[in-house]
Amino acid sequence: MTRFLVRIILRIVVLAAIIGVVAVLVPGLRVVGGPWWLIWIAIVYSLVNLLIGWILRLVSLPLIVVTLGLFLLVINAATAVSDRLPH
Repeated sequence: MTRFLVRIILRIVVLAAIIGVVAVLVPGLRVVGGPWWLIWIAIVYSLVNLLIGWILRLVSLPLIVVTLGLFLLVINAATAVSDRLPH
C-alpha cells in the first residue's frame, strides 16, 4: 500500500513539474499561484484523464470484444493524442 501511494504521489509531482516547464516554455501560457497550483492542476488533470479513459473503454466494450482487443489500441492512441492537443 505504501509503495502504491508513493508511486501516485511521485507521478503527480512529476506531472506538476512537467506542467510548470510547459508553462515556462509556451508563450501565452501562464500558471499563477506557485507550486501548489501546479499540484492541483496535475491532480485534476489525472482525475479527468482517469474518468474519460474508463468511460471510453466502457462505451466501446462491444467493439473491443468484436475486434478481440484491437480497438483498445485506438482508444489508447486517442487519449495519447488528446493529451498533447492545445487547450
